[in-house]
Amino acid sequence: MVNKFNKGLILLIGLLVVITGCTAQPVQQQQPVKEELPSTGGRLRIGIIGEVKNLNPFFVETEAERDLADLVFDGLIRLDKNLKPIPCLAKDWKVSDDGLTVVFTLKDELYWHDGERVTSDDVIFTFDMIFNPDLKISLRDELVNLASYEKIDDSTIKFELFQPDPGFLHTLTLKILPKHLFVGNDDNPQELDKNVNKTEEKRQSLNKAISDFDEKLVGTGPYQFIVWDREKDIIQLKVNERYCIKRPYVDYIDLVVYPGYEEAKKAFMEDKVDVVPLKIVDWTLFQEIEDVSTYQFPDTYYEFIALNLKKELFKNKAVRQALMYAIDREKIINETLLGTGRIVNSPIPLSSWVYNHDITNYKYDPERAIDILKKEGWLDTDGDGILDKDINGDGKREPFEFDILVNEENDIRCQAAVRIQKNLQDIGIKTTISLKKWREIVNFHVDQRKYDSVILGWDLDSDPDLKFAFHSSQIKSGYNFVGYSNTEVDELVVKARRTMDEMEQRMILLRAQKILNEELPYIFLYTKDRLLASKEKVRGIMPNPNGFFWNIHEWWIPEAYRQPEEHDEQN
Repeated sequence: MVNKFNKGLILLIGLLVVITGCTAQPVQQQQPVKEELPSTGGRLRIGIIGEVKNLNPFFVETEAERDLADLVFDGLIRLDKNLKPIPCLAKDWKVSDDGLTVVFTLKDELYWHDGERVTSDDVIFTFDMIFNPDLKISLRDELVNLASYEKIDDSTIKFELFQPDPGFLHTLTLKILPKHLFVGNDDNPQELDKNVNKTEEKRQSLNKAISDFDEKLVGTGPYQFIVWDREKDIIQLKVNERYCIKRPYVDYIDLVVYPGYEEAKKAFMEDKVDVVPLKIVDWTLFQEIEDVSTYQFPDTYYEFIALNLKKELFKNKAVRQALMYAIDREKIINETLLGTGRIVNSPIPLSSWVYNHDITNYKYDPERAIDILKKEGWLDTDGDGILDKDINGDGKREPFEFDILVNEENDIRCQAAVRIQKNLQDIGIKTTISLKKWREIVNFHVDQRKYDSVILGWDLDSDPDLKFAFHSSQIKSGYNFVGYSNTEVDELVVKARRTMDEMEQRMILLRAQKILNEELPYIFLYTKDRLLASKEKVRGIMPNPNGFFWNIHEWWIPEAYRQPEEHDEQN
């Protein structure tokens, strides 16, 4: 992942000294500039890209729908800037010594947007919904380790796990729903509980309640739903005065939905929206626009070259280290990503609380790469410019050459592959870039382990899990498609999944990263930042890996920029 990189706004205050002739002019003493503090009020127009069909957080699919859910709903916990669980609706939680029981206590004075109290009944109902077999809710797959859940009292909920799992806390960022809007409604006063699938009547009632909820959309988040104007594709929100963290500064938010990036960008340029996501291609352009601020949000996504470790060519870790030194990753970031990325040397995001900062950075050093390869017996014995070596023990020297698979739909990845090819050529390694469709690469090469190397990426969860990609049990049919196997890493990644002690988990993952950084099952490349542009009037934006709206309750608009009509609710 990447560290948070906020484009700082530096105010240069120039002192103009005017000298006329040789006569000294009286100097007026400057008054100290009074720092403007955040204040409440104003309306913010945010451009979001993608289709919006579902407003219920359990059925969202697009990024635009997820953005809306983050503004209107909360979970028991949220994540801090280091991706560590912190309280949200929950005041605190306690984990039993055996790690199998987690008890959450809700904050005092929690309210839904419609004024109803939030209680443990809402939490229980939310989990009943998730496990309702009549509903297709993907969150169910993330809770397979949850054995049971029960209400202790109005503010206390107990969860029982089949086995200790630190990732369970990260799952509890899931949004909590208001029970009172799904049960005992006018159309069917019969309560909808976890046995709702027993009768067709209850199934129909639940489906209607879910459908109706899209029009009501009551949550606990920083902003509450007003209206969804489907003709104009605008979703209007107003401030939640009793938000559980603090009252947000901005009073009203208009989410303006655009089908594509170009439409959203055009709206921003025409001053129809105040905030909009950016693509890399426009990063430099927007940085040069007056009264526009640009932000780099670190992501949990990273790119790498997957090497087929079953190939003799890549079995030696020293050779893999040479490949790392041979690739100018900084240049790829600066010239292909226009500076909107960060070098990665570990499968753990840079901003994570468990990231190991004491690992090798593999700074671009082609001479060191050549020296390593020479020590490993790679020489250009026939003068053709390509290194060669007897790697099979049959007396025949084989050239150091291999294929790099790249999905042709990914332009950034294709550009990076060309630069990587040039870097490797400079040290005597020949590569061929094969452009193929993404689905073909996955189905016929990665899944069947039939490749030399392929440029891929992982979009990681906040939960620091290394088991899925690097445990030897995942080699045959899992995501360990490179064929990496290390007994100590196997033990470490399992231990990291079975301790609820944060310090113990951190120490385990620090060690695991150290090994992976040395043995390099991947040639780690870079992470791409998510980019955002805002009008200069929007203050308080603080990038971090949790998304654009993580601290939207801290965003504010100076009073001088507010329009008179912004003080009145618009319907």
